Amino acid sequence: MQQISADTTYSLIELLTVDSTSRYLKQFITARSTRDTQPIVCTTQQQTSGYGQRNQAWLTTEQSCIFSVALFLPSNKPLQPSLSLKVAVLLHQTLAELIADRLWLKWPNDLYNQQGKVAGILIELSKDSLGRRWLVIGIGINRQPLTAQQHALGAGAVTYFQPKALFDKLMIGFQGLDFNKADLAYWQQYDWFKPGESLLLIDQYQQTQTLVSYQSIDPNGRACVEINNDGNIKRAYLSSGQTSLRSMRR
Repeated sequence: MQQISADTTYSLIELLTVDSTSRYLKQFITARSTRDTQPIVCTTQQQTSGYGQRNQAWLTTEQSCIFSVALFLPSNKPLQPSLSLKVAVLLHQTLAELIADRLWLKWPNDLYNQQGKVAGILIELSKDSLGRRWLVIGIGINRQPLTAQQHALGAGAVTYFQPKALFDKLMIGFQGLDFNKADLAYWQQYDWFKPGESLLLIDQYQQTQTLVSYQSIDPNGRACVEINNDGNIKRAYLSSGQTSLRSMRR
């Protein structure tokens, strides 16, 4: 572990291989007894058992940029429902400073290009041995070239960038992140879904798929959709983690 970057300070853990950078960070935070609140980045060259939303596997290759970030949360700082969107916007803005690729934001916190899914984010809450709260944010980014297996899964990839440069810029962004301010205007500018677009609403728990019409993102980070039930149109507001939306373009 070492401190890096002249603009911001954080500890960097570099691993050759690990089952999951997020799992490693959560165990690391739980085990230590120091009162240090310095942010931590954990990255690896190979992740053998990465996971995403609903514990779905995240396929990685030698070209993947895999890392997790641990951020200390003061006890008086509430977690906003729009947090997932805010992290996705920050990652989008940071990548835009490093590469020229055109990227979009897909609710609640994925990044896409014309090929498919480029990056995924998973946000978890952990506590250290002193009972203090930490955000653990796992991020996986596909860099070119893609493997045949990734192509088959509908993945996309961005041009090569240096992970160190991404970490430095991203950690500066996290320091200035306003947890109480929504980024709706930015999200709407790069929203992967279009107002009025027909989507599949997938409920993993009920194992159902429903055709809906996408409307917008509300200030609380919920996706607003309309459901047409035999001419009776009903609006629904979806929370992150409960359901997912899938485009019907392909």
